[in-house]
Amino acid sequence: MKEPSPGDTTPVDVRLRRTTDWRNDPTAAPPGTVDAVAMEVEHQSGCALAVFMPFAWQGPAQEFVVGDLMAVPSERRAWPDA
Repeated sequence: MKEPSPGDTTPVDVRLRRTTDWRNDPTAAPPGTVDAVAMEVEHQSGCALAVFMPFAWQGPAQEFVVGDLMAVPSERRAWPDA
């Protein structure tokens, strides 16, 4: 998955992989994936988004580093008929 850059409007292919495998095996993530916290939000008017905050443990001290927020369209779930 490519890292989005500021002002880049190119669509990004987002596939959610809900897992905790990384706790036991850090090599479990497929190549090209990015670890991120994800949250889906939806407005009653019908707008639905998935918001992602990428993160990584970097450096010899394993510092926790977060990336820029990214939002993509999502499925309407709470108000599917809105």
